Amino acid sequence: MRRFTSILLFILVALLPFSWANSAPPKKPKPPRVLNRVVDTICYREYYSVLANDTNIRHGKYKLVFKDFPIERGQYTQGERTGVWKFYGENNILELEYDYDAHKPLKIQPHVGHVYKQDTYPAIFLGSPLNIRHYIVAKATYPKNERGFFKNCQVDVALHISSTGKCTGYHIERYSKEDFNESIRNALKKIPKQWRWLPAKRNGKDVSSEYMISIVFEYVE
Repeated sequence: MRRFTSILLFILVALLPFSWANSAPPKKPKPPRVLNRVVDTICYREYYSVLANDTNIRHGKYKLVFKDFPIERGQYTQGERTGVWKFYGENNILELEYDYDAHKPLKIQPHVGHVYKQDTYPAIFLGSPLNIRHYIVAKATYPKNERGFFKNCQVDVALHISSTGKCTGYHIERYSKEDFNESIRNALKKIPKQWRWLPAKRNGKDVSSEYMISIVFEYVE
């Protein structure tokens, strides 16, 4: 009996290290190696990271700066926006705070004189409003035929935003001389297809609507 008890005890002791090894928590996967990037353009500076094994895929924190002020903050995970992003407008005012994981806005800054409800608001660009405005201004050139005749000229454009948040077209709301209108049309043709909007809501339902942009041509001699 004692011999049987000794053999059983030996087997239990021998199995203990194996049991501990199998009960240990699994190791967390190592985060992917990334490379930091800083890109300067005429108006902006971008700070972001890319995967070391594929530099076309963004991964990590992101910041877009305009005139020393951050206008977009968030993070990428394997090339996709994740978590909470913040988008700022003029005077460093927070225009939109959006949760990409929950697919819903957390904060929307109403236009002057407007009050937004949780289930009713207009189409909102998923980015800084300064970003889209300056992009169009950079693509629209001052018409050569009008230099010296007009100092400033404004063209108001309505972008057609679908219920899924895509820009499907546009029309000029406030016309100017045809050369200015044509310059705006050429710029709008170059809007990046990957841009997205938070579609307008009416009583909790996504609906098609318009997104207004005012472009001012300034002539400097």
